Order: sequence, then structure tokens, then C-alpha cells
Amino acid sequence: MNPVAWTWLAILAVSCVVWLIRHRQISHSRRACPPLHAGLYQDPCEDLPAVSLIVAAKDEHANIRTCLESLARQDHPKLQIIAVNDRSEDDTGRIIDELAETCARLRAVHVNHLRPGWFGKNNAMREGVSRATADWLCFTDADCEFTSPRLVQVAVRFAVEQGIDFRGN
Repeated sequence: MNPVAWTWLAILAVSCVVWLIRHRQISHSRRACPPLHAGLYQDPCEDLPAVSLIVAAKDEHANIRTCLESLARQDHPKLQIIAVNDRSEDDTGRIIDELAETCARLRAVHVNHLRPGWFGKNNAMREGVSRATADWLCFTDADCEFTSPRLVQVAVRFAVEQGIDFRGN
């Protein structure tokens, strides 16, 4: 066999070994940290940190109602929902306003123009963050539906229990 073929065969073998080791590490870490599910933390918990959940939407009339209604059903005791209408040309803004009238936790924000040097979604998220009142921030997209009303509470309780956070300096 020529030396180039041996070299490629050695590279392939090393890559396979590295992949197998990494796969084993990932599999082991998943067993050490069981997946989250709605059955966790059945007891009510009022001492969770407050969360501001921010969703930016541009021309999302087909999705925004489902998204915001699923967020409004969340059982987290201290949840602020900020829906940012990012210059939509459809009914997105009207739907956000309509839902904000019926849900005290939902705040409607409308972006009519981009600030110099900013891009669309980044600017919309910045507008949402500037109105957030909670110490914890959660970002989602307008085409997401939180199918379990316990999703935010379970995730936050798990993060608190495990000491998981991100702090900028």
C-alpha cells in the first residue's frame, strides 16, 4: 500500500476513535443529568426568580397568536412576556395589541424603524431587553409554541437547582 493511503487510513482511524470517545462522553453526561419533563417539580414554587420572556416578531401573523397564547398559559409565578412587533407589514402588531389587552403579563412593544448600526432581529431583541424588569431573560421565536404550561417553571427550577446561569461581566 502506498504511503499516502496509509496516512489517510491512519487519519480515518484516529478520527473514528476520537468520535467514539466523544460519543461515550456525551452519552454518559446525559445519564448523569436526566432530561427535563413536565412531571418534575410538581409542588408549587413561589420563590423562583422572575423571568422576562422576549419574543420578536416580523410578519408573523400566522404564528404569533399561538406563540403568545402558549406563553400566557405558563405557570411560572413571576413571568413577564414582552412581544416586540418588528416593523411588520401584516396583522402581527394588531394581534399582539389584542392579546396584550387581555393578558396582564403581556407587554406589546412596536419597533417602527431601525436604530443606526442595528439589524432587524437584534434591534427588536434589544428593544425587548430594555423593557425587561426581571433578572432572568428568556428569548424565543414567534413561530415557537410552548406546548407544556410548565416549561418555563421547570427549566428555571432546574437551572436554579443545578446552579446554571450566564453572567456577563
